[in-house]
Amino acid sequence: MSFFSFIAYANLPISAVYFLLYSATIVSGFLSGKILFKEKINLIKLISLVLIFFAIYLIYSCVVQTNQLVFVLFALMAGLASGLWNTLSKKFSSFYSSFQLAFVDAFVCFVICLLLSLCFKEPLPQLVPSSPWLWIMLFSLITVATVNLSIYGFRQVEAQLGTIIMPLQIMFGSFFGWLILKEALSLATILGGIMIFIGATLPSISQDFFQKHSRSHRH
Repeated sequence: MSFFSFIAYANLPISAVYFLLYSATIVSGFLSGKILFKEKINLIKLISLVLIFFAIYLIYSCVVQTNQLVFVLFALMAGLASGLWNTLSKKFSSFYSSFQLAFVDAFVCFVICLLLSLCFKEPLPQLVPSSPWLWIMLFSLITVATVNLSIYGFRQVEAQLGTIIMPLQIMFGSFFGWLILKEALSLATILGGIMIFIGATLPSISQDFFQKHSRSHRH
């Protein structure tokens, strides 16, 4: 997954990669949730999907050249693998802890990247104390925490609902970019963020509403 996404980022506009990655992740998460857990796709979920897809296009729309189609395929493969991994983690989280699954994910990624690095004869960085290594370690800790929280979250909800919630990182990423890096927020980004928030929360809100409504009718 990391290998394909790295190649895509290196050869495509970042906005195009984000659009392809998120779109493929959502499609993969929904299909694998349907196949592995027999989850139903209802009208509310479809409305959420339309809102989120339109929001992602609104924020990350970009033109891709014909000679870049192979890299588009790499981005789609990375997104499909990401959605499948999220769903599979739900399948195995009942038998293994989130830390064990996160370790397997990191170890496989490390082995693949090391082998590719040796194949392309890339120089290995020196293991000396430095500011870049400090930031790399901090990034690693955040990544481990993120994977663990993601596994725990998918364990608690439907795979399809978890997949719908994941694009909220676009909204939070834009917000923290504005707050910390003083990046300007375009109207498309603001509208897209609002649509992502509505799409991500709509299934949970409607589910709670129908549950309370059915309980009140029983009484």
